[in-house]
Amino acid sequence: MDEDAAYKKSIKDDFADEDDTDEDSDPIVTPAAITALKTDVLAHAKRAGNATSREWKESIARGEEGEILAPDNPLSRRIMAGFKILQMNMSDADTGEILWKIDEWGKERFTEETDAKIPKSILDLRAVAREIKFTSKEKLTDFRLVQRIFLHAACIEEWDFKFGFVIPDSTNTWQQVIQAADKTLPADILSGNVTLETAFYDSDLLVCKSVLRLYYV
Repeated sequence: MDEDAAYKKSIKDDFADEDDTDEDSDPIVTPAAITALKTDVLAHAKRAGNATSREWKESIARGEEGEILAPDNPLSRRIMAGFKILQMNMSDADTGEILWKIDEWGKERFTEETDAKIPKSILDLRAVAREIKFTSKEKLTDFRLVQRIFLHAACIEEWDFKFGFVIPDSTNTWQQVIQAADKTLPADILSGNVTLETAFYDSDLLVCKSVLRLYYV
C-alpha cells in the first residue's frame, strides 16, 4: 500500500456557537475523512475550524457543501419531470436486515437540502447494501449516479454508480454494495456534519443534483 492510500487522519470541528467568533475549535471527524489524502484536506479543515457559523452557512449557499441543481435545458427538465424515486432502503449486506427505509421521495428533495436520519448501528457494518426503486417515463441510455461526500466546504470522497439502460415507462430496482471504511467513527461526532451530494446523469447529461445531511440516531 502506498503512502497516500495509507494516509489516515481524524479531523473535527464544532459549529455549536451561532455567534461570529474567531476562536479555534476542536477537529470534527467524518467517515470519509479516514480516506482523505495528503495535507490539502487538513489545511481546509483548519480553515473550516476557524470559520464562524455565518461563514459556514454561506459556504452551503454557495454549493461548497454539495450543490442542489436542476439544469435549465429541455431534455433534463423532461427527464426530471418523469423521474421518481419510489423507495430506498439500506441493509446489512451480509444478513439482508433492513436498517433504514424511505418511501417515495418528494420533489422537495431535489430543490432543497433535506435530512436523513439513519440508525447509528449502520456504522458497525462491514458493508451496506442500498436498494433504490425508481420509475422513469423517459428512456435513459446510460443512467448513473455520482455521489460526493463533503466535510464542511471540502469534497473528500467521490463514488460513481452505473445502472445503464432504462426502458421508457419502466419501474426498476437497483442495488449497490458500499464497503465500510477501515475504522468506525463515533455516531455523535458524525451526526449532522456530513453532507451527501447525489448527481443524476444520463451518460454525460446532468439531470439534477440533490443534497442530504446525514444524522445518526
